[in-house]
Amino acid sequence: MNATPLAITKRAAPPAFSREELLGLARYDAMLQSIAKCQEVDEIKDIRDKAEALEKYAKAAKHYESELRALDIRLRASARAGALIAE
Repeated sequence: MNATPLAITKRAAPPAFSREELLGLARYDAMLQSIAKCQEVDEIKDIRDKAEALEKYAKAAKHYESELRALDIRLRASARAGALIAE
């Protein structure tokens, strides 16, 4: 019986992140942690307002990924504010 060698396929390399992208992800995670730690509505409002400004800036710059991250932060901050008010 003649055994045929298995074809070795190359796997695609994982996406390489640039330094700026890694810093952006770290900042995003830091913002989410800040939202979770906030105990005052005023703190949340400040984060929400900054996220809204970033969202508008990213939209004007046509940087879709940054716009979505800013939108996510703004929505999470709004939800957290609602939870604090409900307490």
